[in-house]
Amino acid sequence: SYVEERLAHLAILRRGDLSAPGTCVLAVYADDPFAPPGVAWAIKVPRETAKILCLWFNSTLNLLQMLQWRKETRGAFMQIDKYTLLEEIKVPDPAQLGGDARRRLLEVFERVRSQRLPSVLEQLRGRHLIRRLIDRAWLETLGYEGDIESALDKLYGAVLREIESLKELMKEGKAS
Repeated sequence: SYVEERLAHLAILRRGDLSAPGTCVLAVYADDPFAPPGVAWAIKVPRETAKILCLWFNSTLNLLQMLQWRKETRGAFMQIDKYTLLEEIKVPDPAQLGGDARRRLLEVFERVRSQRLPSVLEQLRGRHLIRRLIDRAWLETLGYEGDIESALDKLYGAVLREIESLKELMKEGKAS
Protein backbone atom coordinates (compact mmCIF):
# COMPACT_ATOMS: atom_id res chain seq x y z
CA SER A 1 0.00 0.00 0.00
CA TYR A 2 2.98 2.35 0.64
CA VAL A 3 4.11 1.97 -2.98
CA GLU A 4 0.58 2.24 -4.38
CA GLU A 5 0.05 5.55 -2.55
CA ARG A 6 3.26 6.95 -4.06
CA LEU A 7 2.65 6.01 -7.71
CA ALA A 8 2.88 9.14 -9.87
CA HIS A 9 4.20 10.43 -13.19
CA LEU A 10 6.25 13.16 -11.50
CA ALA A 11 8.69 13.21 -8.59
CA ILE A 12 10.60 16.19 -7.24
CA LEU A 13 13.72 16.10 -5.12
CA ARG A 14 13.05 16.88 -1.48
CA ARG A 15 16.49 16.04 -0.07
CA GLY A 16 19.80 16.15 -1.89
CA ASP A 17 23.13 17.84 -2.43
CA LEU A 18 22.87 20.50 -5.14
CA SER A 19 26.65 20.49 -5.54
CA ALA A 20 27.02 16.72 -5.97
CA PRO A 21 28.28 15.45 -9.34
CA GLY A 22 25.28 13.10 -9.55
CA THR A 23 22.65 15.81 -9.02
CA CYS A 24 21.57 16.59 -12.58
CA VAL A 25 17.87 17.35 -12.21
CA LEU A 26 15.45 18.29 -9.43
CA ALA A 27 12.43 16.56 -10.97
CA VAL A 28 11.77 13.48 -13.07
CA TYR A 29 8.83 12.42 -15.22
CA ALA A 30 7.82 8.96 -16.41
CA ASP A 31 5.05 7.93 -18.78
CA ASP A 32 4.26 4.98 -16.52
CA PRO A 33 3.53 5.80 -12.87
CA PHE A 34 6.41 5.00 -10.51
CA ALA A 35 7.08 5.20 -6.79
CA PRO A 36 9.98 7.57 -6.16
CA PRO A 37 12.54 6.95 -3.42
CA GLY A 38 12.13 8.56 -0.02
CA VAL A 39 14.28 11.56 -1.02
CA ALA A 40 11.62 12.69 -3.50
CA TRP A 41 8.00 13.82 -3.37
CA ALA A 42 5.49 12.01 -5.60
CA ILE A 43 3.28 14.56 -7.35
CA LYS A 44 -0.01 13.06 -8.52
CA VAL A 45 -1.21 15.03 -11.52
CA PRO A 46 -2.25 14.13 -15.08
CA ARG A 47 0.57 13.37 -17.55
CA GLU A 48 0.48 16.66 -19.46
CA THR A 49 0.49 18.66 -16.23
CA ALA A 50 3.34 16.49 -14.91
CA LYS A 51 5.42 17.29 -18.00
CA ILE A 52 4.93 21.03 -17.60
CA LEU A 53 5.65 20.88 -13.87
CA CYS A 54 8.75 18.78 -14.49
CA LEU A 55 10.07 21.61 -16.68
CA TRP A 56 9.26 24.14 -13.97
CA PHE A 57 10.94 22.19 -11.17
CA ASN A 58 14.04 21.79 -13.37
CA SER A 59 14.19 25.49 -14.23
CA THR A 60 16.76 27.80 -12.72
CA LEU A 61 13.90 30.01 -11.49
CA ASN A 62 12.76 27.09 -9.34
CA LEU A 63 16.34 26.25 -8.34
CA LEU A 64 16.68 29.79 -7.03
CA GLN A 65 13.60 29.36 -4.83
CA MET A 66 14.81 25.98 -3.62
CA LEU A 67 17.99 27.68 -2.43
CA GLN A 68 15.90 30.32 -0.68
CA TRP A 69 13.42 27.98 1.00
CA ARG A 70 15.59 24.95 1.72
CA LYS A 71 15.84 23.81 5.29
CA GLU A 72 19.29 24.55 6.64
CA THR A 73 21.16 21.29 6.97
CA ARG A 74 24.76 21.49 5.82
CA GLY A 75 26.30 23.34 2.89
CA ALA A 76 24.69 22.67 -0.47
CA PHE A 77 22.64 19.79 0.93
CA MET A 78 19.03 20.86 0.75
CA GLN A 79 15.82 19.63 2.27
CA ILE A 80 12.40 20.95 1.34
CA ASP A 81 9.71 20.23 3.89
CA LYS A 82 6.18 19.47 2.74
CA TYR A 83 4.70 22.62 4.28
CA THR A 84 7.33 24.71 2.46
CA LEU A 85 6.51 23.00 -0.81
CA LEU A 86 2.80 23.60 -0.34
CA GLU A 87 2.89 27.09 1.19
CA GLU A 88 6.04 28.90 0.08
CA ILE A 89 7.26 27.57 -3.26
CA LYS A 90 5.75 29.42 -6.22
CA VAL A 91 4.64 27.13 -9.03
CA PRO A 92 2.83 28.25 -12.18
CA ASP A 93 -0.57 26.65 -12.54
CA PRO A 94 -0.54 24.72 -15.84
CA ALA A 95 -4.35 24.93 -15.98
CA GLN A 96 -4.08 28.74 -16.17
CA LEU A 97 -1.68 28.71 -19.13
CA GLY A 98 -2.99 29.60 -22.55
CA GLY A 99 -2.92 27.05 -25.36
CA ASP A 100 0.16 28.54 -27.03
CA ALA A 101 2.13 28.58 -23.78
CA ARG A 102 1.15 25.00 -22.96
CA ARG A 103 2.10 23.87 -26.47
CA ARG A 104 5.46 25.66 -26.29
CA LEU A 105 6.29 24.14 -22.89
CA LEU A 106 5.25 20.66 -24.00
CA GLU A 107 7.38 21.01 -27.14
CA VAL A 108 10.38 21.98 -25.01
CA PHE A 109 9.67 19.05 -22.69
CA GLU A 110 9.66 16.60 -25.61
CA ARG A 111 12.93 18.09 -26.91
CA VAL A 112 14.75 17.70 -23.59
CA ARG A 113 13.11 14.73 -21.89
CA SER A 114 15.63 12.08 -22.89
CA GLN A 115 18.76 14.24 -22.96
CA ARG A 116 21.60 13.32 -20.60
CA LEU A 117 22.68 16.23 -18.46
CA PRO A 118 25.83 16.99 -16.51
CA SER A 119 25.59 18.01 -12.87
CA VAL A 120 23.61 21.12 -11.94
CA LEU A 121 26.90 22.92 -11.22
CA GLU A 122 28.26 22.03 -14.67
CA GLN A 123 25.00 23.09 -16.31
CA LEU A 124 25.25 26.49 -14.66
CA ARG A 125 28.99 26.85 -15.21
CA GLY A 126 28.72 25.95 -18.90
CA ARG A 127 25.41 27.76 -19.53
CA HIS A 128 24.13 24.39 -20.78
CA LEU A 129 21.91 24.43 -23.87
CA ILE A 130 19.14 22.33 -22.27
CA ARG A 131 19.02 24.52 -19.15
CA ARG A 132 18.87 27.63 -21.36
CA LEU A 133 16.07 26.11 -23.44
CA ILE A 134 13.99 25.35 -20.33
CA ASP A 135 14.64 28.73 -18.71
CA ARG A 136 14.02 30.68 -21.91
CA ALA A 137 10.67 28.90 -22.35
CA TRP A 138 9.63 29.78 -18.79
CA LEU A 139 10.73 33.41 -19.01
CA GLU A 140 8.78 33.80 -22.27
CA THR A 141 5.76 32.05 -20.76
CA LEU A 142 5.86 34.31 -17.70
CA GLY A 143 6.02 37.39 -19.92
CA TYR A 144 9.59 38.54 -19.26
CA GLU A 145 10.25 41.48 -21.58
CA GLY A 146 13.97 42.13 -21.03
CA ASP A 147 17.01 40.62 -22.71
CA ILE A 148 16.50 36.95 -21.86
CA GLU A 149 20.02 35.80 -22.72
CA SER A 150 21.64 38.49 -20.55
CA ALA A 151 19.24 37.77 -17.70
CA LEU A 152 20.04 34.05 -17.87
CA ASP A 153 23.79 34.70 -17.82
CA LYS A 154 23.39 36.83 -14.67
CA LEU A 155 21.04 34.31 -13.06
CA TYR A 156 23.37 31.37 -13.77
CA GLY A 157 26.34 33.24 -12.36
CA ALA A 158 24.49 34.18 -9.17
CA VAL A 159 23.04 30.70 -8.55
CA LEU A 160 26.39 29.07 -9.35
CA ARG A 161 28.18 31.32 -6.84
CA GLU A 162 25.59 30.54 -4.17
CA ILE A 163 25.86 26.76 -4.61
CA GLU A 164 29.65 26.89 -4.75
CA SER A 165 29.71 29.00 -1.57
CA LEU A 166 27.51 26.46 0.19
CA LYS A 167 29.77 23.67 -1.07
CA GLU A 168 32.81 25.44 0.38
CA LEU A 169 31.04 25.88 3.72
CA MET A 170 30.36 22.15 3.74
CA LYS A 171 34.08 21.42 3.14
CA GLU A 172 35.11 23.80 5.93
CA GLY A 173 32.65 22.11 8.31
CA LYS A 174 34.24 18.71 7.62
CA ALA A 175 37.75 20.05 8.20
CA SER A 176 37.01 21.25 11.73
